[in-house]
Amino acid sequence: MTMSGRIGCLTAQQKDTLDKFKVNLKDVLQAKHDDSMLLRFLRARKFDLKKSEDMFRKHLKWRERNKVDTIMQDHKQPEVLEKYYGGGFVGVDKEGCPVRIEPFGGRDIKGLLHSVKGSDLMRNNIWILETFVKRIQDEARKSGRPIEQFTSISDMEGLDTDYMWRPGLEFNKQITLMCEQNYPEILKRVIMINVKPIFYTLYNLTKHFVNEETRSKFIVLGSNWREDILQYVDADQLPVHYGGTMTDSDGNHKCLSLVTPVGKIPNSYYLKGRQVISKNMESREIKRGSALELQYAISRPGSLIRYEFKTENYDLSFSIKAICEKGKRVDVLKKQRHNCHMVPEDGQITLEQPGTYVVRFDNSDSFLRGKKLSYWVEVLEPLRDDEMREYRVDGAYDGTEFD
Repeated sequence: MTMSGRIGCLTAQQKDTLDKFKVNLKDVLQAKHDDSMLLRFLRARKFDLKKSEDMFRKHLKWRERNKVDTIMQDHKQPEVLEKYYGGGFVGVDKEGCPVRIEPFGGRDIKGLLHSVKGSDLMRNNIWILETFVKRIQDEARKSGRPIEQFTSISDMEGLDTDYMWRPGLEFNKQITLMCEQNYPEILKRVIMINVKPIFYTLYNLTKHFVNEETRSKFIVLGSNWREDILQYVDADQLPVHYGGTMTDSDGNHKCLSLVTPVGKIPNSYYLKGRQVISKNMESREIKRGSALELQYAISRPGSLIRYEFKTENYDLSFSIKAICEKGKRVDVLKKQRHNCHMVPEDGQITLEQPGTYVVRFDNSDSFLRGKKLSYWVEVLEPLRDDEMREYRVDGAYDGTEFD
């Protein structure tokens, strides 16, 4: 029988490794670094002593560099994050681990990154993670049992193509890596609800920066999720809206006193002059009176063309056309002039039919000036049904949740 590597469930070899780990780290260990915490780092590196030690020392330097030890006292959430980041803890799961509801799909990632600096948003996430750790510790003290993890219910309601925006993906990548490197093994499971097909396209974009161990904790529930979720969490620990029996004192079924809602962030919160653009964009000089055309062969209906572009000076026209029989071009996205020297332009469009499409950056109306263009364009094909099934890790798919 394989032991879990947790307190009270260690093999003789794991106990020996833990003892050696403490000896090797005696120059940096503090009273707060208990066996429960040290075992999380050991499990994250499969009890490889050298790798675990390296990870733990890097973690301590990271905490010092980011002043994490005082963040619970020092951090003040910006108003926009307090109002619009959303989420909150409700009860506990069947094993006594805290349960947090994350309204992931409705979170306005573009609005967040335009309303606060990336470094401030990152620091806010560190603060949130520290509240996770505190909640876990509180539950352990309350129950008198070793509680080390939390369960996340990730509500995908409202998920749209804005989540495929490159700066947003890059930020979520940074958050994921920070969690895996500095808060290993505190995540017990992620229960995903209200999942639509776009989730699988997004997952296909992001899975490469989520490690295999974390991916194995994803549970995707089907259309009967309000019933299925009770396999993991008792009804009296969940709001009515999420399949439980909890309500606020005023009868609210979502328990908004515990779970902060999300929504579109008003432009009034946007930082003046802040531009959020992608890294590693292509650069081209488009001469006066000319255009840059990019041609793409699309094989699957429902594919997406995603794009982002900006110019150093002056505006530029942009369009997407389908090439039909005999070379005739039909507008898919009509030609429009954009002030992309002032605000970067980004977007995506769904292509209902296979075929050949042309993305056109058009400077043909300018007879006086060339334009220096920075851009990226990519095609995302929808996953086939058999590919989507690979990601339904609990086998809950019943063919109806995509109605």
